Amino acid sequence: MGAVNIGLATNEMLHDQATSVVGIVAKDMLGSIGGIIAIIGVIVLPVTSGDTALRSLRIIISEAFHIDTTKKRNNLMLALPIFIVVAAILIWAKADSRGFNVLWRYFSWANESTAVFAFAMVSIYMMQHKKPYLMSLIPGMFYMYVVTSYILNAQIGFNLPWAAAYIVSAFLTLAYCAALVIYGRKTEKLVTKEKLC
Repeated sequence: MGAVNIGLATNEMLHDQATSVVGIVAKDMLGSIGGIIAIIGVIVLPVTSGDTALRSLRIIISEAFHIDTTKKRNNLMLALPIFIVVAAILIWAKADSRGFNVLWRYFSWANESTAVFAFAMVSIYMMQHKKPYLMSLIPGMFYMYVVTSYILNAQIGFNLPWAAAYIVSAFLTLAYCAALVIYGRKTEKLVTKEKLC
């Protein structure tokens, strides 16, 4: 709320103008050295996140389609379409006055959604090896509920009313849990057989 008192009039402005908030925090709250560190962080962190994401995407595609990435030509052919799509998105974000805010919301949602899949993988692994899988299943269900309710309600998503978003999210979360438990139990038997052989 400090940012409201020193320059941003409403909570809506806080929500819609992230760059203004960074400017106010950097200039007025952290002092000159703290402000420089904050601005460097705001620049460096998205760049490194993007770099990691693009590299990971290229590796995932190459592994999924069994593409030999030891050849530079193959790497270029994989990277080129990815960079074209990213460049188009960045041009749109720069051209549209609200583009960056929309892009940032999708990025945030996708980032949290990745956690849902990470928890799913950990849960299945723990089931297969007869470990206490509830330690990862419960947080995964929580994340699943949060990310689905957000995208169902958000204007950048399905724009449903909150009540409907909560109900649909509850069903999707239960389906997520059921699918993981069924798949985990099924593959647990296969892993046990492999260990015995």
